[in-house]
Amino acid sequence: MISLKVEDVKKFMNKILVDNVFDNFLTSNVEVATFSKFSIDGRINKKWYTSEELENIEDSYAKWLDIKRYVYDIIKGNKVPSSFKIVLLLSKENTSNTLKKFSYQLTENDVEGLFLNIMYENNEVNIVTGISYKTFVMDKSLDKEWDNSIKVFLNKNEVEYNEL
Repeated sequence: MISLKVEDVKKFMNKILVDNVFDNFLTSNVEVATFSKFSIDGRINKKWYTSEELENIEDSYAKWLDIKRYVYDIIKGNKVPSSFKIVLLLSKENTSNTLKKFSYQLTENDVEGLFLNIMYENNEVNIVTGISYKTFVMDKSLDKEWDNSIKVFLNKNEVEYNEL
């Protein structure tokens, strides 16, 4: 787990809310505090879909691509939010690919999710990585690889940060 402080908040907000930089991540949950507190549960409501539509849904969470416009609508305006927290995670497919790439011992059955916690408060954005394991794991090499992967991802997408 690492904590990163984003250097250019305005540029980052554009990347997460307007650009497609984070669109392939899934949305675990979102909380935004403006004049009221708004909460979004990213879990897919399977009762809303037809059985045919459900056949095309591979993950239990909605893509950030499908959620971000609602978050943008809540945030936009003359005043910035007092705070927000966005929790993103990798899709099952990307989690599986990451495990194959970096971990020889773990499978999808061992990992609940690879997370990215994005928190805004006091005009600062902090990003914290995390992994939720289904079982106790002594080997923390996947944690280190996930942390490094996020740094590479942010660098590639020109998100400037300082590691805390």
